[in-house]
Amino acid sequence: MSFPLLNQNCEAVYSHLDNPPLWRTFHNDLASLSGNDYDTETDIDTDTYIKDINEGRKRRHKALPNTWKRNKAKLRRMQGVQYLGYSKPANRKILQDTLRSARIIGERCKSDYCVKSKLRECSKISEDCRKQIQILLEANELVSTQNLC
Repeated sequence: MSFPLLNQNCEAVYSHLDNPPLWRTFHNDLASLSGNDYDTETDIDTDTYIKDINEGRKRRHKALPNTWKRNKAKLRRMQGVQYLGYSKPANRKILQDTLRSARIIGERCKSDYCVKSKLRECSKISEDCRKQIQILLEANELVSTQNLC
């Protein structure tokens, strides 16, 4: 199968048409524009336009993360005070509506594994020391939801 139109000039292909194709007229319009014909004074001043873009929008208020509801709850949680927690009902978005109790140190573990283990020395740590450790961990935000043993 041969394609005779591929070897011909585009002008010869469209010579039988009364109206040239749209892309051809667009190309001719662009070709007719020269440095003398194009009026640069009516063009948009690009320097001013770029400066307006780079200015950015002006904000009325600055962000205050300390006043945000989530950040307040996180701070209260880390301080060991009662706070608002999160819940996710089925087929709904996450809500911050669950009142959570203050963080407390649980009872000392009394498992046989801790008593027999040579690595864990839970029984050697005093209650005052446990409380100080819990306070330090809360201050460094390293404590997880699990209590110390």
